[in-house]
Amino acid sequence: MKSTIKIDFQDRGQGKGLEPVIAIRMVNSDDVRDGLLRTFFQSLGHTSSFLKVNFDHHIIKVANDLTTIISILPVRPEELEKTQKDLVEIIESDKKQKGGQPANYSPLFSKENSEYIRR
Repeated sequence: MKSTIKIDFQDRGQGKGLEPVIAIRMVNSDDVRDGLLRTFFQSLGHTSSFLKVNFDHHIIKVANDLTTIISILPVRPEELEKTQKDLVEIIESDKKQKGGQPANYSPLFSKENSEYIRR
């Protein structure tokens, strides 16, 4: 595989701290893994898209290492309306838990929610 996937942090600016970022350098080669990566991103239409990240909360032990499966999936156009409603519910629930104050972290990372949307 000639493509690379790098997990890093980028500065959000203005003293807002760092946020995680997954940077992918996609190489067009005949390696089947590069082809799978290319196919995944072609399904997004080469535009900024909404993605859903699912965290499998069933942590398993593999060779003395705790393992969690994290899946990144595109949100299809027909799912956008329901996704919008789900996000509003998550944000409103978080505000209620914080006494109406906006959280200083993404409410979508809370333990009660196993997925979040990012544009």
